Amino acid sequence: MAEIFNNLHEYIFVHDMQGNITEFNAAARRESDHNQEDLKQMNIRDLVPEPFKSQVADYLERIRNNGEDSGYLRIRNKGGEEIILEYDNTLLFDNDGRPLGVRGIARNVTREVHAWKALEKSEKKYRNILETIEDGYYEVDLAGHYQFLNRSALCMLGYEMEELRGEGYKKLIAEDEVPQVYETFNYVYRTEKPVKSFHWRAIRKDGSVCFVETSVSLSLDDHGKASGFQGIVRDISERIEARNRQKELEAQLQQAQKMESIGTLAGGIAHDFNNILFPIIGYTELAMQDLPRESQAYRNLQEVFKSAERAKGLVQQILNFSRQSANEPGEPVHVQPVIKETVKLLKNTIPASIDISADIAEDTVKVPINVAQMHQVFMNLCTNAYQAMENTEAGQICVNLTQITVTEETSPQYRNLTPGPYACITVSDTGEGIAPEVKEKIFEPYYTTKSQEKGTGLGLSVSYGIIRNAGGTITVESIRGQGSSFHVYIPVAGESAEIFQPDGYPAAMPQGTERLLVVDDEHQIVELTKQMLESLGYQVTPRTSSIEALEAFRHQPEKFDLLLTDQAMPNKNGTELIKAVRTIRPDLPVILCTGYSERVSREKAETCRINALLLKPLSKNDLAVTLDRVLHKSMQSGTKTASSGDFNPAKDITI
Repeated sequence: MAEIFNNLHEYIFVHDMQGNITEFNAAARRESDHNQEDLKQMNIRDLVPEPFKSQVADYLERIRNNGEDSGYLRIRNKGGEEIILEYDNTLLFDNDGRPLGVRGIARNVTREVHAWKALEKSEKKYRNILETIEDGYYEVDLAGHYQFLNRSALCMLGYEMEELRGEGYKKLIAEDEVPQVYETFNYVYRTEKPVKSFHWRAIRKDGSVCFVETSVSLSLDDHGKASGFQGIVRDISERIEARNRQKELEAQLQQAQKMESIGTLAGGIAHDFNNILFPIIGYTELAMQDLPRESQAYRNLQEVFKSAERAKGLVQQILNFSRQSANEPGEPVHVQPVIKETVKLLKNTIPASIDISADIAEDTVKVPINVAQMHQVFMNLCTNAYQAMENTEAGQICVNLTQITVTEETSPQYRNLTPGPYACITVSDTGEGIAPEVKEKIFEPYYTTKSQEKGTGLGLSVSYGIIRNAGGTITVESIRGQGSSFHVYIPVAGESAEIFQPDGYPAAMPQGTERLLVVDDEHQIVELTKQMLESLGYQVTPRTSSIEALEAFRHQPEKFDLLLTDQAMPNKNGTELIKAVRTIRPDLPVILCTGYSERVSREKAETCRINALLLKPLSKNDLAVTLDRVLHKSMQSGTKTASSGDFNPAKDITI
């Protein structure tokens, strides 16, 4: 027994109730580096380093009360080396049950403790690094329960660690993405290959969504077996939003390029089509002029004239909706004609099951946005309205135009608009209505509840931007299941003004005897214009070449009282001809004709000092009234012709 006792690697020892050592094996003697006689005269306090001696009394008290005790004890051997012992001690009793002493078994765990301390230090350093990096870090067990998330990950998701510890991974993942995330982790588990990057939508504590990029690798235990997963997670919402914005901008650029092409094509078609309509309208007027008003032939030609006028209006509609200058400033626009024209166009395009009605105030109202922008805003609102009713059997769109006055007291009702007069356009529908949470976002760029083929989420945002830039605002009223009303408030540009609109074929037209130089490269149009003007009493010199017209003018510059020229001509176009003529006679009044107004910009008109711009096809009344106004204005200025100081494109006649 003594041999076994001394051959054990563990330390075996006995001490009395005061801690005096009475027995010990060879291992204990070797480790303490004391000889046998010395040890038998020592108390365990003699082996414990000074800072820890007070712990001996606590130990003796515990074992006396509990009958056993285990733990760690620091001792110092004879050479001064500190040793850490892990002990398991038991109380010894005599035959009467009285405590005699303590028998203990201990082993040297100094290396293990130092290794554990180093590991703990390394772990603490590792945790500190994880807590300070910007990227999130996570650890989950094999069942997907969260074991650890660093501070960045918790801040990203809005949680504290105590709220997530032990929770399943599904708690933070958008429901439709759970299968994808599961498959990714399953792949890593099966193959033991890490996945460096995959994307999914995370659900924050407040319910909001963020896009995250995650890596995942397998965690192994001390035996090399899979124990869980770990990885980096970062919020890439801004990157995703930037990518989406880039895609939208690319789509907008493509759309802009497409619209530019359409605008160019529409301009060419308009020019050619208007040149075709010109002789139809003109010769019809001349024929009607020679017929009794009560005759059937006159009434038949009157219908031809009306149809040609409708075709003329249709061409103008096409130009308005495809023009390239939608974002350029222009003259203030009269609201009523734009709304009426758009309503007329919509009636031919929206489903027959949707009725559209309009209540338009008769008072003329001008607002500080151009025609194309007004069309864009109104069309966006109406399109939005009828799309809200596509899933209903029947629906109604109501358009209303009134004028209101915002005061200091009522300004808060209209999003704090500046006090003053405003045009109020209301577009109402009987659709499904707008949910309150959606209503707050409808004017945000790219926000849409429509499918991809029905919209990009830009229509209302662009409309709101146009109106805000003009000093107005848009408000929305909506009740789920009953419909929505969009109210557009635009400041009135100035005093109400009379709109000059030719009546088509009045009983009496202004006439004159002045000498006119008429230029157009199409013989048919020149001949028709000559007949119209001569029937009004004017003396006409026709030319089908701008070069020939310039030569005629150079030869006798005082022979002419006015130049009437087409814009689109070979060699020299209309504005180039006007510049050449004006170098000879700066005071000569000029009227420019074109089949497409976009070819003559405001800047070009100001540079050339054009007195009036006429859009083809012209009626005889167009010519009569415009000539009378331009020539009489010249007379009123004190000379026979208009001086350069009289020209103001914003006020002169544009038909």
